[in-house]
Amino acid sequence: TNAIAATVSSGIRSTFCYAPTARVKEWEPEISMSPEFLPSWAVDQVEELIKAGPYGNGRVNVGLAFDALFLPKETVTDLYKRVREAGAKVITTHYCRGAVFGQNSMVDAYESHGLLGPDILLSHATNLDESDAKRLTNASASISSTPDTEIQMGLGYPVCFRDDTRSISSLGVDCHSNNGSSIVNQMRLGLQAERGIRNQTLIEAKKAPKHVTLSVQEVFRLGTIGGARAIGMQDKLGSLEEGKLADIVIFDGLSPGMICASEEDPVAAVVLHSSIADIETVIVDGRIVKQRGSLVPIDLDLSLSDLKPAKERLEWSDVAKELLKSRQRILEAGKKSWGGDMDKALGSLMKAFYIDPKNLV
Repeated sequence: TNAIAATVSSGIRSTFCYAPTARVKEWEPEISMSPEFLPSWAVDQVEELIKAGPYGNGRVNVGLAFDALFLPKETVTDLYKRVREAGAKVITTHYCRGAVFGQNSMVDAYESHGLLGPDILLSHATNLDESDAKRLTNASASISSTPDTEIQMGLGYPVCFRDDTRSISSLGVDCHSNNGSSIVNQMRLGLQAERGIRNQTLIEAKKAPKHVTLSVQEVFRLGTIGGARAIGMQDKLGSLEEGKLADIVIFDGLSPGMICASEEDPVAAVVLHSSIADIETVIVDGRIVKQRGSLVPIDLDLSLSDLKPAKERLEWSDVAKELLKSRQRILEAGKKSWGGDMDKALGSLMKAFYIDPKNLV
C-alpha cells in the first residue's frame, strides 16, 4: 500500500501492476529461492487492492504483473480468474523468446490455459512467430516494445513495426536503472533502428533509399494512442479530443532544441528533436504537475500508508535526497547479502532460474 500511496501522491496517472515475485530463501553459500513462488497472501492482497481501487480520484488503477506461467495450470487460471473478477483491466507479462528466457511460445501457454484476452499486455514479445502475432491480434491483446532495452540486451529487434503486430503495438520503457524513461527517446531510437534495418537491404543490393521508410507520425502514434490502447484507455487518453481526460504534455516550440523545427512539422520536432528539457508543462487530470520546466511540489496522500513522514509537502529536491539514501542502502544490503561479488551473484541467479551458462557468450 505504501507503493500505491507514493504513486497516488506523485500526481501521475498509472496502472500499478502488482507483481508477486520470487523471494530469496538463502544468500549463502549460494542463492536459493523460496519454493512458494505464489503465496496465498499475495493473491489475497492483489485481489483486495484491485477491488478497493481505483485510487487518487480515479488516476491509479491496480492490475497484475505475472511471469510464472510455468506454474500448475490450475494455480495460474485461478489467479487470473480472481483478479479479473476483482476488476483488473491490465495483466502484463514479459515475453522474450530466446536463449535466456526460453524458446517456448508464451502465447501457446496463454491459449492452452484459455487466458488470452484484451487485458493481456506483453512486454517485448521479441522473436514471436506469425502464429503468435495472429493469435494475439485476434484476441485484441497488446504489445509494449522497449527499443532501448531490447536492442542493448540482445532480446531481439522491437516488433512494433512489423505488419502483423503494428495494430496491437505500443512503446514503453523497461529497466529504468539502465536507461532513461523518456517515451520520446524510445520513439526516436525505435524509428531510426527500424529504418536502418530496412535500409540495409538496399545497401546489400548496392542501392540507396530515395525516401526514408516509416513516418514520424507512425511512431508518434505508437507512443501516444498506442500506449493508451495497451492499457484499455484509448477512449479516454492518447489524443487531444473533446470528451477525453485532460492529460496533456506541452512542449516549448521556441526552445533551442525545437526552434524552427516545430514550425515546419510539430510531430517531427517532438520525435526527432525534443528532449524532456523541452517539456514546458504537464497536466494530469486537469492538474498541473510540471510548470515552466520544473516539477511542482506535491502533497503526500497518506490515506493508504502507515508511514509518518517529517514533511507532507515535498519538493523534487526532497525526493532526490531520499533516492540517494535509498541507493546507498541497496548497495550496503548487497554487500551483506552476497558480499558485493557481482559475478558470484550472477552465477547463483543463473543457477536458481535454470539459465544455461553456455547460452551466454
